[in-house]
Amino acid sequence: MFETVADFRRQAERLEADLTTRMVEVAALIDPPFTPAKCRRIKRLLAGIADRCAPLHRIWTAQMMTAESRALPFNHPDRVYFVGLNTRLQIWAGLPATLAVVLSGKPTPLVPDEPPDGSPEQGQLLAYQNCLDRLHSYFSPTPPHLYSPEIGRHGDLPYPFTRFFRLMQAVRRLVLAQGRGSASFLDVGCGVGLKLLQAAEFFDVVHGFDFDPERAAVAHRLVARAQRPQDRGFCADALTFDGYGDHDVIYAYKPLSDPDLLQQMERRIVAQAKPGALLILPYFEADFRFEDLGCTRLLDKVYLTGGAGQDVAPLLARAGHIGTVVPRPDAPRNVDEGFCAPVREALRRWGHLA
Repeated sequence: MFETVADFRRQAERLEADLTTRMVEVAALIDPPFTPAKCRRIKRLLAGIADRCAPLHRIWTAQMMTAESRALPFNHPDRVYFVGLNTRLQIWAGLPATLAVVLSGKPTPLVPDEPPDGSPEQGQLLAYQNCLDRLHSYFSPTPPHLYSPEIGRHGDLPYPFTRFFRLMQAVRRLVLAQGRGSASFLDVGCGVGLKLLQAAEFFDVVHGFDFDPERAAVAHRLVARAQRPQDRGFCADALTFDGYGDHDVIYAYKPLSDPDLLQQMERRIVAQAKPGALLILPYFEADFRFEDLGCTRLLDKVYLTGGAGQDVAPLLARAGHIGTVVPRPDAPRNVDEGFCAPVREALRRWGHLA
């Protein structure tokens, strides 16, 4: 029988310690793919946790009804503890909805269908695309154009920003499915660098270079202002660059218009790329020669290095069970998640929670 708020707290802390141990066990199982057997095991563990949360909630309610609890100063350690406990119980109450999606075992398409014509979603994407097109024109030292004065090179005409975002989201999920804890992204022919800012939302390190010194200088300044010291934009030639092997994801939107030079660039990239690097080549020529380059198609416009004809089904299946949320590593955690923290961190790691 409890006599004081301190008694309530001691019992609650013992229950929370037990719940934390159980949550660590659940968190260890939150690792895609989510097979039926794994989902059943997680559900059994969660049922046991729910049984242990019920008395914890009763303790919180009971102590709130005592005169001693109501008389505690606002900053008293016992009051602070029980206010935090109430928050943690509310966090627990919200977990089942998120876990239900994960434990359904249904994969999420890596690249979702385009929104239908006339839908609100299509209207939002068009407005977003138009906004970024204007930003691109604003930052460009010259008006955007298809062909560059340099023979055999394209000008600064970017791949549609909204399509790029869809590819970035898919490729990030593939990177996680490969077991890479972090990834480095390279934009070959980055122009003024707006794609680098987009890619920085998905990857830990972002580099990009452009053949044109003026555009490369704009990219350098733009990336520097984003205050991520690991990222950079610089001037280089895709045909002589030696750092392709330093990156996990390489993106090139046909910076070279001459067919022979374009193939020379592709061969150079693949020759240097580390096995398992992901190539994003959103132009039709790549569709016809990726196997000759020694790559395997993962998705439309996305290819895997390390040899043609690889079995990519397990990788795609695992990626389909990874969520689409990209949590910010620097996002402040304003609440103590307590015993819920192990599971919530696992959900964040696999893209199911912000």
